[in-house]
Amino acid sequence: MLLLLLSCSPVAEGVNCMGIVATGDQVCSLPGQPKRDYILHLPPAFDGSTPLPILISFHGGGGQKEGANRSTCKDGVVGDPSCMSSVADQRGWIVVYPDGTGAPLTPSMRTWNAGGGLSDGWKCVSGYACKNAVDDLAYVDALLADLHNIIPVDDQKIFATGISNGGAMSHRLACERADVFAGIAAVGGGNQALIDPGCSPSRPVPVLQIHGTDDPCWAFEGGSSACLQKDGENYVSVDDTLVGSTQRPGWARLNGCGLTPTESSMPDTAEDGTTTTRSDWPACAAAVSLLAVEGGGHTWPGGWAYLPERKIGKVGQDWVATVQILDFFEAIP
Repeated sequence: MLLLLLSCSPVAEGVNCMGIVATGDQVCSLPGQPKRDYILHLPPAFDGSTPLPILISFHGGGGQKEGANRSTCKDGVVGDPSCMSSVADQRGWIVVYPDGTGAPLTPSMRTWNAGGGLSDGWKCVSGYACKNAVDDLAYVDALLADLHNIIPVDDQKIFATGISNGGAMSHRLACERADVFAGIAAVGGGNQALIDPGCSPSRPVPVLQIHGTDDPCWAFEGGSSACLQKDGENYVSVDDTLVGSTQRPGWARLNGCGLTPTESSMPDTAEDGTTTTRSDWPACAAAVSLLAVEGGGHTWPGGWAYLPERKIGKVGQDWVATVQILDFFEAIP
């Protein structure tokens, strides 16, 4: 389990959000999913009748919905222009912050069943939810059904993102709900579903991966997690996630891309000890891109250093991850 302790905010009890019209945050209960409410953030552009793009943002392992937005904010300052909710407001996007499953003894430390299983020597890196086979696909299905009941939804503009375990959950949804999600972006979390249950999307899915090359918690090269010091907790690498092999194809192979990406350097605007190389795979049926933050850690670029640098590495400040993610999504036909 990636212990991403992102918030000490009080937890509000969810209500039935049917008929809501107010913009900003609403904490909504989810029928059939007790103790797994979600935050619905409506932008100023929401008028109750016009469908807007929807971004579902999955918190990291050990976190919860209340901290998902804060992790994206510069210095953890909620309301900063860098925050996911702030960027979404500027662009007229709806953001949904759902809740994973907490263990009985640690209910506030929630995880997602992003896959990984117990096969071929691989373990459930997402902890409780994976080890207990929590049906998070059913949870997401119920979440989407509830959204359809309370707001107008454009079914061609539903996207997923997340950090760490939440990024891995986004990958699993691209594998198993390709008919629902128009694209995904993962930060610091690879496609653990490649291991178990496997990845066989029903159509090509646009994928953006953002990952620090010095990530101590989900290593760029995969393998065990140095920040947790748990040998055998094997994580899928960025290369396996995006390219893979003929036996276990990554997104470039799944999307029919050429296997040699075009590389370019992004502007180095901050003296933060990081630079970024962008890789775009060619001739894809759906776009596959990587923003490799050279020297970056297990963090959201432009966001919050939620733990000391010695624990999670550097936060890149050359660009804002949420801006790059929405740029990527808005370019999808």
